[in-house]
Amino acid sequence: MTRINHVPLLLPGLLFLAGAVANESFDENPAIGEADGATEQEIEEMVVIGRVETSHEPIGVYMDAETLAGVPGIHDDPLHAIGTLPGVAVTNDFEGGFAVRGTRPVDNTYRVDFLGVGYLFHFGTGSVVDGDVVEGFQFFPAGYGARYQGVIGAAVDVRTRDPRSDGLHTLLDANFTHGGVLLEGPLTANQRAYFSVRRSYYDLLLEPFLDRINDQETDDVDVVQLPKSRDYRGRYQIDVGENYRLDILVDGAGDEAELLYHDESTEVLQDPALSGTHRFALAYAREGIVLSREGNADSGSFEAGWGRNETEFNARLGGAGHAGTLITDNSLRVEASSSRMGVHELSIGATFSHLNVDYDVLLRDTGCTEFEVNCRFTDAEHVTAKDEIGLQRLNFFVEDTLRFGEQLDITVGSGYTRDNYLNENAVEPRARLTWRWLPNSSLIVATGRYHQMPAFEYIEANLGNPALPYLTANHYAVALDYRFRNGWFARWDIYRKDSWNLVTANYATRYDSHGEGVARGVEMLIQGHFGPRWLGWAAVSYSNSVREDRDTGHRFDFVHDQPFIASLVLKHRFNDRWAFSARTAYHSGAPYTPITGGEPDPDNPGGFLPIYAEVNSDRLPRYFRLDLRADWQPERWRGGVLYIEIQNASNHQNVSGYEYEADYSSREPITQVPAFISLGVKKAW
Repeated sequence: MTRINHVPLLLPGLLFLAGAVANESFDENPAIGEADGATEQEIEEMVVIGRVETSHEPIGVYMDAETLAGVPGIHDDPLHAIGTLPGVAVTNDFEGGFAVRGTRPVDNTYRVDFLGVGYLFHFGTGSVVDGDVVEGFQFFPAGYGARYQGVIGAAVDVRTRDPRSDGLHTLLDANFTHGGVLLEGPLTANQRAYFSVRRSYYDLLLEPFLDRINDQETDDVDVVQLPKSRDYRGRYQIDVGENYRLDILVDGAGDEAELLYHDESTEVLQDPALSGTHRFALAYAREGIVLSREGNADSGSFEAGWGRNETEFNARLGGAGHAGTLITDNSLRVEASSSRMGVHELSIGATFSHLNVDYDVLLRDTGCTEFEVNCRFTDAEHVTAKDEIGLQRLNFFVEDTLRFGEQLDITVGSGYTRDNYLNENAVEPRARLTWRWLPNSSLIVATGRYHQMPAFEYIEANLGNPALPYLTANHYAVALDYRFRNGWFARWDIYRKDSWNLVTANYATRYDSHGEGVARGVEMLIQGHFGPRWLGWAAVSYSNSVREDRDTGHRFDFVHDQPFIASLVLKHRFNDRWAFSARTAYHSGAPYTPITGGEPDPDNPGGFLPIYAEVNSDRLPRYFRLDLRADWQPERWRGGVLYIEIQNASNHQNVSGYEYEADYSSREPITQVPAFISLGVKKAW
């Protein structure tokens, strides 16, 4: 049975600050290392896919947009290629977040052009950043240095490219799902700008067929508003002297969808509180200004920025209630790295954030966390929370790299964070050793402590427990890389991540911090050019990730645990007119909690209560997907490209969950993206 399960798409509304909004606004976005000021020795340490770049973090991975262009199955969105890297678990085709090395998607942090964003991914249609302005991204799965604070998961730093200065340019991009236009060019001799706007329009294309779609679901759910998304992005750049640049940034995005659950639908028979309208709307708007100086051998790098980020969330969950928040985040961030002082290279930085949170919640709050599964809204009491609060947070870091000749670097540092809401403070010591034991090979050992504020719904006075401490994790990582003479690159990683103070349910205090987690694994990344026209990379991961509730002693597989993950990307430019690419993805089925049957609901005549097996005691079927793409540049159509993508070319039925009959006596699989052909066009003027 092929259908979209509507409930999982709307549950983020219940966890109204545990998802993208909470992570980007309440969990400090760490300062990702810049390419400025790196040395030739650091170039040897960096994982490179495509052109050579430098990084403060040899434990990280850099990918550039040129290499990512034309990769199928990612909606022309370079940021979605994060899912092809080692250690990254993708559970659902309709979700944009990634689970990395035993932590949840909301445990990651993302930054675009030095500043935080409201959220990074639309609902299943790519990121909020136009792929045509992305320069590249750095991905840090674990073990990163002291400058990256505020999360226990991974960190991603996205950089958009400079606006073009060689004349006025226009780029039109349109395919079956979305379209957009990009304008850019110089304003004066030392000023340039670009502006991009995009919108999805499959909701407009399918709107005439809504009545037919809803007629097929007469006893279930009506689609009132198909998911739609939009985003815009502008960058105005000014040269200030010879070495400084001033960037003025404006960007934003919006997503919304609406469904109607009928009283006779299966979902409502199982959970009566779901009856009614379900609406989800999320939007953000950001303004920022960043002053930067490019580093070189004689001077260090410097970057300072101020950003204002306003993120609004509204959700209606039928009779279960509603939740609305408006978060305004004003942040000032400064980072600097010195030129070498003998054997030392010093980095220092600080971030001060003031957040204003205006929220209005009337909700049947189940009090569930990742450790519970019996989470019916009908069984929960209504919780009310309406207030406006201010939150200040300070982050500071210092880091020193000692260089012993050409072979050995030792980096030690520490971060410090404090907030006035939990009145918590934390010190985060971290260290890294890089040994270039061969001219073309490095051994990297990294460790550190990491902290993260719990999602706001868990610590707000009316909804949760404001006495919860920070989530805490220790990262341990060992990496060995080797560069072959023919340009191939290989990397092997071993890691362990210990997490504690994870949020669990508690009858007396609603929530406590008695959850723990352990993740360990091995990974391999191989990248290379097969002659002048072939390019590809392969990633393989083998891991295990578990959770344990200290209150009950119950130990189970982490919901995003996928023991074996493999991905392969190949690109071939056949000639100057034709290019072909393919991407495959395979992973072990994700854990889930089966329902073994049902029993009559004494409070709901005709309804049934589910009987659950042990938490995450079974697994979904294995996942496989093959995406193909062909690009054609017509000889007589200058600046134009036509492309065709076949997503899930093998039409493999990837299962994301199960839909049960009203009495839980039987079930049918809920499958993800079927085989789908998309045509697209890009035209530049």
